[in-house]
Amino acid sequence: SLMRLKMIQDYMQRLQPAKITGTLSFSKVGGDTNTASLAKAAQAIKNIESGGGNYNAVGPQTKSGDNAYGAYQVMGANIPSWTKAATGVAMTPQQFLANPQAQEAVFAYVFGGYIKQYGSPEDAASVWFTGRPISQNNNDRDILGTTANSYVSQFKQHFYS
Repeated sequence: SLMRLKMIQDYMQRLQPAKITGTLSFSKVGGDTNTASLAKAAQAIKNIESGGGNYNAVGPQTKSGDNAYGAYQVMGANIPSWTKAATGVAMTPQQFLANPQAQEAVFAYVFGGYIKQYGSPEDAASVWFTGRPISQNNNDRDILGTTANSYVSQFKQHFYS
């Protein structure tokens, strides 16, 4: 909800005011306010990744031996640096799983940055899934067989509904 996102933003500003303020002030997307767009994107990604927001979710092991963690299925290798950037504290995957607020902060920081960098929530969703925007994602597949194009399509269905 927007109230919850506001609480998270306030919490994040107390931790790292300069970084958080800059990350969350991306341009308007789809006519919505910044906060509303980020909240819609967050719910869309949670719907795809963890059935709507299972903060304890752990994905299957990938070919590299890593797993995805939490409501947004953040790869374990990214957790220490992303939590450090978003909250000021580097976390292990286990600490990340136990901290829904950190999961929300990481999503807002990283996905918000993707929207700012790539200019659209669809490209941000592609980068979240593949590491690359739509034009460069080669319709990659994850360990479960989901293609990049299918992921972005699911994102759009949730985001614009």
